[in-house]
Amino acid sequence: MADYRPLVLSGTAANSVITELPTSSILITDGSRFGASSLSISGSVSATDISSVGVSCVGGGGAHLFIRRDDGASYPNLIRATDGTITVQTEDDIHFKSNNGEDFARFNENAAVWLYYNNSKKIETTNTGASITGLIGGASSVSATDVSAINYNGMPYPQPFAYVECSTAGTNTTDEINFAAGATTTTAISDTNHIAWNDGEKYFTVSATGTYELLGNFVVDAGSQSDPIELRAKKNGTAFHTISPKLYGTVGPEERTFHSIFTASTGDYITVSIEMDDGGSKTAHLEAGSNLTLKRIK
Repeated sequence: MADYRPLVLSGTAANSVITELPTSSILITDGSRFGASSLSISGSVSATDISSVGVSCVGGGGAHLFIRRDDGASYPNLIRATDGTITVQTEDDIHFKSNNGEDFARFNENAAVWLYYNNSKKIETTNTGASITGLIGGASSVSATDVSAINYNGMPYPQPFAYVECSTAGTNTTDEINFAAGATTTTAISDTNHIAWNDGEKYFTVSATGTYELLGNFVVDAGSQSDPIELRAKKNGTAFHTISPKLYGTVGPEERTFHSIFTASTGDYITVSIEMDDGGSKTAHLEAGSNLTLKRIK
């Protein structure tokens, strides 16, 4: 028959301590038997009117795990191991919250980890990396390797751009025509998922709402004709910025520049058209080397 020696307590009702354990084992209702000087409780345990709680697991060399919070103590709530690893394991997710329900951190099973500042999510991991809301401070520089893309407040970095250059001369006509019409083009595009070039229609398309910068460097040949040339930035076929630099036909092909900053929405198409400003009787065309760049800046 098992040895059920009594559990000996000493002290007062307000401050009792265990002074002796049975030499074989202790049996607690819904619990398990263990060797001498050990105790395991399973099932449900409840208590009331407890002003402080302290648990220490003692092994060779002294206490190694502490979980305690004494009422009125100056030190914070504490879970501490002096060696080894503390493992928190759950069936689903793990949430850390304040006593009023504000979020500290959330670890989602097979999904994102969220970290919060003052109940506002600042860092979220993804299957490709992490997203940060706000600024990265406290350092003079930030470096990373093997980073394919960075987004800050929805803006990708490096800034998406598309560059198009006429490899041959364009169409010589009295009509208004888009940049590079009739010309063979060479392109350099950072990511066609952000900005693409439609070489058939000779315009850019954008995939996101934002602020864009349009830069043009045009080599224009109007023969011996001297008149202004209309350079029109157009969005979805409608001009929103027009300049009329003068051409002096006696000096041969002339270089003119164009610069515009504007907002565009997802799906908009953007280009620059050219037309001699003389009532439609004089011709002009772009020479090889003329180029146009569209870049998202915000």
